[in-house]
Amino acid sequence: MASRRRRDQWPKLCAMVEQDDGLPVQVYGQWTEEKLHFWNRYVEITTAAMVGHPAWAAGLVYVDLFAGPGVCAIKESGRRLPGSPLIAACAPKPFREILLCELSDESMHACEERIRRLAPECSATFFRGDCNERIGDIVRRIPNGALTLAFIDPQGLDFSFDTIRRLAQRGRVDLLILIADAVDFARNVDTIYYGSLTLSSIAFSVQIQTGVPGGVLWEILRVLGRGASSPTSTRIGFGNWDIFNSARRRSRRVGALSTD
Repeated sequence: MASRRRRDQWPKLCAMVEQDDGLPVQVYGQWTEEKLHFWNRYVEITTAAMVGHPAWAAGLVYVDLFAGPGVCAIKESGRRLPGSPLIAACAPKPFREILLCELSDESMHACEERIRRLAPECSATFFRGDCNERIGDIVRRIPNGALTLAFIDPQGLDFSFDTIRRLAQRGRVDLLILIADAVDFARNVDTIYYGSLTLSSIAFSVQIQTGVPGGVLWEILRVLGRGASSPTSTRIGFGNWDIFNSARRRSRRVGALSTD
């Protein structure tokens, strides 16, 4: 007999945080609900399939480099949503380790309080400070042979490419990285560039902020700019976090955008 489809836990998670608990929240635009909803589905599906699987005898590990306070609020409606740490802590099948890093002491305290109250049985370790400085401590907590799910959702270009490299080198890691170009990168276009804005200069700016090799970035931006496919991969895109489109919009204020 076919197994019954697992019920989506998202409504239950939202109901769990709908009452104001007096702790701080992060306020975002309405797109955040869609992002968190689909991340929750990914976590549910992956843990359901992989927790207890013989290929991952060491279990599953969750890493969040920008954990925040654990609850988000939608600016337009005030609707409260579970943040990524609570999504992981309430997964139907538990992670072996949940590793959460947060720079703000206030946000980290709120996240700890909420996880202790709403998911007391989960195994969560908190790292206060800059994730680029704490990455060594974080990867040391990942057991050999584990499957790691890493959620990297900064409010700006606040991560170093070396941080991602060190995380990716620690066994099998599924990475979801959201590039917040509309917040950080596009703002720096006005600060840095006055005159002609080129794809080479865009790549150089992001390289300075993140450490990603400039040649890699330039190729991504060139592909996005011309709407073509890379000779070595399928079409590359960032969805709502599309660096090129953001820069192109802002370039109207600072000069002509050249794709040459």
